[in-house]
Amino acid sequence: ARAGGQPVFADLYPYPVPWFLTRRPFSWAHPAYPLDSLEPALPDFETVGNTITDLARAWGVTPRQAAARLRQTHGDFPVAVHSIDERALRFFLAEPFTVVSVDAPIPGGPWWGGVLHPRAFGTYPRVLGVYVREAGLLSWGTAVRKMSGLTAEIFGLTRRGLVQPGHFADLVVFDPATVRDRATYAEPARPPSGIEYVVVNGQLAVEGGQLARLPGPGGQPGPGVRAGRILRRQGIQDLSPP
Repeated sequence: ARAGGQPVFADLYPYPVPWFLTRRPFSWAHPAYPLDSLEPALPDFETVGNTITDLARAWGVTPRQAAARLRQTHGDFPVAVHSIDERALRFFLAEPFTVVSVDAPIPGGPWWGGVLHPRAFGTYPRVLGVYVREAGLLSWGTAVRKMSGLTAEIFGLTRRGLVQPGHFADLVVFDPATVRDRATYAEPARPPSGIEYVVVNGQLAVEGGQLARLPGPGGQPGPGVRAGRILRRQGIQDLSPP
């Protein structure tokens, strides 16, 4: 379609586990899914990022024995099902027609299903930390463009997505040496590291890595600065392939 001149784009988030396969009971996930695709969603450093097969290899036992050990210790423990091939994820992330997105539901909102995915807190710092700094899959500029300028172009959002005079001041200051996601399937609300400042529509929303909070009722700190706006498309730009 793109070769024929249609402005087709796609979005993705950098996790091999979709939301609907997050924190499923082990008894539900297996044997429907193989043990080498199941990551225990336990607040334990040893299990973070490792499937049951990975743990079995580290423990010197079979995957079935590793699963039995986990069940003996944690009962019918929750797992995250790795159903997306990491090679496919990297392939599409590197394509020029893809942008990075987060479609995580707001807790308590209309699409809230009671389970938070780590993408809600970790998507953008994960791209920067894992796929730019560690893997070298993208350059810093390409990654940032996929999170800002290209998205604004696709949706026809004027004066957004670029650092230019006359544009809205939506800015993020991060440390390229330390930026990284910290959210896990067991602890999905952990904030990232390495993001020092965030400015939304000219208002400081994150300062020194911490949420900037305005005084709420009774002088107590409120939930944070909410300076975002609903944006409307101002016009379709010519995004056809060269």
